[in-house]
Amino acid sequence: MRIFVAASYSSQLNYKTGEARAKYKLWLESELRSIEKLSNEVFCVLREDRDKINDVDPAVALLLT
Repeated sequence: MRIFVAASYSSQLNYKTGEARAKYKLWLESELRSIEKLSNEVFCVLREDRDKINDVDPAVALLLT
C-alpha cells in the first residue's frame, strides 16, 4: 500500500537553518520506518526534502516526486 504521511513540522524548525530539529527528525523517521516495516511504501514531504524546509511552490514540488 502507498501511504502519504502529512506531518506538521513548522513548530519543529530551526528557523536559522530551515532544518527540522534533531529530536523531531528521529521521532518522525522512527514512525515512518514502522509503517514501512508493514510492507507499505511511504511518502513524507519532510523526508523528501531531506529534513529541511524549501521554497519550492507546493504544486511544483508534487510534480518533482
